[in-house]
Parts: sequence; structure tokens; C-alpha cells
Amino acid sequence: MRLLALLIVTLFCLTGEARAEEVAGCGEFEGLESTAFKSKLTDEQRTCLEDFVNSAEPHAATRASFVLITNAFMAGEQDTYAALLRRHLTLVNTTDADVAYMYAILLEQKSASPFERLRWVRVAIENRVQWAKQARVYRERMKRLYQMRIEAGLETLIIAEKRNNENPTTLNSERVASYRERAQYWTQVAAPCLVYDDCGPYWDVEVIEDDVCEDLETFDTPAKVGKLTEQEVSCLKGRWIRMPLGRSRVMGLLVSNADGSEDPAVWDHLLTWYHNETGQHEAGLALRHGRYLGKRGEVYASEVIRWSQIVVDQGPELTGKRHKGMLGEALVIRVKAQKQLVGVAKRTHDGAGSVETELQYSTARERHTSFVAELKDYCGGIASDCPDDWRSELP
Repeated sequence: MRLLALLIVTLFCLTGEARAEEVAGCGEFEGLESTAFKSKLTDEQRTCLEDFVNSAEPHAATRASFVLITNAFMAGEQDTYAALLRRHLTLVNTTDADVAYMYAILLEQKSASPFERLRWVRVAIENRVQWAKQARVYRERMKRLYQMRIEAGLETLIIAEKRNNENPTTLNSERVASYRERAQYWTQVAAPCLVYDDCGPYWDVEVIEDDVCEDLETFDTPAKVGKLTEQEVSCLKGRWIRMPLGRSRVMGLLVSNADGSEDPAVWDHLLTWYHNETGQHEAGLALRHGRYLGKRGEVYASEVIRWSQIVVDQGPELTGKRHKGMLGEALVIRVKAQKQLVGVAKRTHDGAGSVETELQYSTARERHTSFVAELKDYCGGIASDCPDDWRSELP
């Protein structure tokens, strides 16, 4: 409960910054909040506040309700505290991100139903704009909410699988598939925040009010050397989301920034974000990333193959001349990367000389032979759609 106590203190301090307001017949908010923080509200004050909550305008009712919530928590009245949180969200302020966050944490600590927890996690996430002016608070809470959603989502999948095992029906099977897909999606959505610490609020909140990337021309030079700031990158992402007609220009800047950066994580971050927004990998981005990694040595060879393979897999859909050229280049860089892996496997085998390393070396060579055959088959027939030096990759 320590986390909830800290949260109560934080929210208490924030509400205490508001101007003094009178609670009809109950006194001033400031005094009532101070008393509640000490868990010293009298029965008369509680009754008065309850009546006020039921009759006041939304802002005042929300504040009065939180006074009651604070008093119950500080007094250790857990059942009352839980009931007041739920009442607040269902009757007083259904979009209160702070209280939804508190209630979700309480339900998690009580090991409540994952479906119930997901309900209030969703309310908090959907109303996260309320934290937009507090960057640190925003980041910390979004991390916790994403983690809670992932864990609760996995629990719902386990429940669905158990029900289907006990009673295998078409409906139960469909639920398993749906919950699995949802759990996987939530993990992908959370990746920028949990893995790369990009939880916002710039690209999904503040950019709407404060567009720091209105003049795209000013970003051309810093993007070429990978020097766009976190806020500028976030702003560009927000612009890409909100303005579909200008997406190619915005994406060009984001890609240029990733290419110009010495940190490969910038590219990883961009691709993860794009996949979260679109649900797919785009061949052009995959090729650019593979090309970028290919210049950074054999340590990235496996990743180069992974991203070039995405382009190859989309080959049937790449029908235009430029797209066919992308496929040709992907085949070339895939061969180059596999050749590097063959070299790594050979050195490892020469050093160890084990049956296992011999098998790894043999497998690497076979895969290289297969990739070369695909390259020769494609580029040998349509040489104009391949890099001019593609033949240099042939044995």
C-alpha cells in the first residue's frame, strides 16, 4: 500500500494548490483536505461532504469526493476506500485518470479479476492527457499502466485457455485466439515506453497543443546528422499521426535522423513505433534499416538478414520498378550478411573444433548457397532491378 500512500500525498499536494473554495455548509476545501490527510474528518463532515458530492457541479464534486477518498485511505478503512474509489469513477467523474490509476493499482494488489483491472486501466490510459503537463508523472504512470495491462491481459488468456480445455467449443476457441492476439498487441504497444522510455507525452498529447515541428524545413540539416531532439522526434511522430497527407515528408525526416545517428537504437525505436501504429513492417523502412546495420559490421549480420528477409517476403507485392529494385538490393545485402556469418562460424569452428561448431559452420554455408541461388535467379533475369555490383556477391 506504500505506493498508494505516495500517490495520495502527490494528489493531495496538487489539489492543495487550487484556489480556496467553499464547500456549502462544510467549510473550505483547504481545511477539509488537511483534516482528511490526517484521517480526522468527523461523521458530520463526512455526511456533509457526501451530500455535497451528490449535489455540486462536477469540478467541486470531484474534489469533495477525493477528500472522502483521502480520509478513508489514511484511516486504513480499506473497504470504504475501495467503495469510494469505485463510486467516484462510476457516479462522480467517470474520466478521472488519477482515481482510475489508483483503483487499478488497488485491484492489482488485491488480485482482483483481470477483467475488472483492465476496465480501469483502460479508463486511465484513455484519459492520460490529464497528466500531459507533468512529464515525469506521465512517464511513470504510463509504464505502470502498460505493465498492468500486459499482466492482466495474459491472465485473461490463461482463463480463456482453461475454459476451452474444460469445454472445447467454437466460441471458447475464438475467445482464446482473440485474447492471445490482444495480449500480443498490448505488448507491442507498450514496447516504446517499457523498452525505450518513450512514454510521451509529446507525440501523443502535447504536440496537439504545442506544435514544435510546424516548419519541416528547419529539421532537414539536423536530421541528416541524427541530431533531432527527443521532443522534435516526438512532435514529428504526432504530426505523422494527425496529418496523413504529409506523411512521406515527415517519415523522410524520421528515417534521415535514424540513418544519421550513431546509435542503432534510434532505428529500433522508429521501427517499433511504426509497427505499433500500423500493425505491419514496411518494406522500404526494413530495407533502409538493413542497409544501415550492414555498414556496422558483422556483429549485426543476423539483424541485417532479418530485415532484408522482410523485404524478400513482401516480394510478390513489390510490383513497381522502384519496388523491384528494393527487392534486388535486399537479396544482395542478405547474401553479404550471410557471408559474414559463414566467416564467424568458420572462425568459431577452427577455434573449438567440436561436432556442434562443425554443424553450425555447415548450416551457415548451406544457407549462404541458398541465398546466392535466389540472388542469381532474380538478378540474372532482371539485372536492371538489382545493384550494379550484384555479381560480385556470387562465388
